[in-house]
Amino acid sequence: MMLGPARSPAHLTLYAPFAILVLVLVVHAIYWNVISRHIHGEVEAWIGNKTRAGYMIDHQTLKVGGYPFRFTIHMTHNDLTAPESEDGWRIFVDQWKASAQFYNLNHWIITLGEPVLLDVRLGGENTRYALTFENARFSVVTRKSAIDQLGAEATNLVVTTETGSIPPVSRIERLALAARVGEENVLFGAIELEGLALNTNCPEPWMRPASGDTIRLMQLDSTLTNFNALVQSPLVWARTGGHLAIRQARLDWGSVTLTSSGDVTLDCDGRPEGQLSVMISNPESLLSIMENARLIHDEHGAALLKAMMAAERENAGTVLLRIQDGGLFMNSIQIGGSYAQKLVTGPDRSGGGALPHYPVNGNGPPYDLREPVRCRELPPSPFADIMRRQTVERAVFRIRRPPVLPVRSRTVADTLPSGPPS
Repeated sequence: MMLGPARSPAHLTLYAPFAILVLVLVVHAIYWNVISRHIHGEVEAWIGNKTRAGYMIDHQTLKVGGYPFRFTIHMTHNDLTAPESEDGWRIFVDQWKASAQFYNLNHWIITLGEPVLLDVRLGGENTRYALTFENARFSVVTRKSAIDQLGAEATNLVVTTETGSIPPVSRIERLALAARVGEENVLFGAIELEGLALNTNCPEPWMRPASGDTIRLMQLDSTLTNFNALVQSPLVWARTGGHLAIRQARLDWGSVTLTSSGDVTLDCDGRPEGQLSVMISNPESLLSIMENARLIHDEHGAALLKAMMAAERENAGTVLLRIQDGGLFMNSIQIGGSYAQKLVTGPDRSGGGALPHYPVNGNGPPYDLREPVRCRELPPSPFADIMRRQTVERAVFRIRRPPVLPVRSRTVADTLPSGPPS
């Protein structure tokens, strides 16, 4: 009996890569199918938890796709209504997608589809806004099931009032935001707004300034300390050392350019308090704007201009703004009238009784709201160079940043870290 020729090891070596490739594809298909079902179940579990918490959530379809290279959650006709305890706001999104690479489920890119409808209650009036845009996306990076980094970007964002109050801004050419959670409950954040078109139909007089109806640029680099306490109460946040440190902010509006830095928190009645160092590029134009917008009385204009010009000579154009008792003061002159309305519900001091105490995390010693806030030294901000470079990469978005005014004031410069971010 004759036997055929035996296969040589060379032939087996030739087929081995194809066999390995088939095996990898099969294993990947099984992995993708298992994980996609898990993701689908997690989304449904999140919806169930929010529903039990009092939210009303409705959607038409929920599916997970993106095979083979990513996982993509796709939901359509999404309607979310908050409980009455949270003012009952409502948002409708026609569709949204969240995508992650199959090898990294801690980084999700979320995109929104038009239209987006927002129902809120402002000043006792039901208001509905319709939001349209060319592109809107978010970047969410998680660590240990908690959000660690957040980015957002939108272009040509248009706000249209369908019913209710008219918003002060009708269009934003570009919005970019980046935030990162640091150690010791510190939240670092940076935001940039370009081309803010003010709504000329807005009844507020300050929205019709001599500087024009478009703000070219707004930038903010800030640090929020003890931010976890905000979940309990803004008052607890303030009394336990929480404050907003504005490392640098910039406003380009018409002929006026402002750069500022400072520190803001809340007083015992939940009103803002703190101080800001502001550098003014054109004091005369700014004073004219404030007078036309009725932010100051006519008889105070000469005194403010004198103070601004003195600051230009002595402090490189930097003036100190003080926020106290809910009011904004420059050189002891209040700007904008009374801002005595409370931001949050605070203790009632009219009866002369003792101020209440607020425990933290439900245990430990109570904190007396009469104690002064003791601010801690700030760590270096990862966005410290955001005002010094033309481009900076944060999250997954590139935030374009034009050059800003040079920091000539020692008061302003002292609040900025000297080195690059770590």
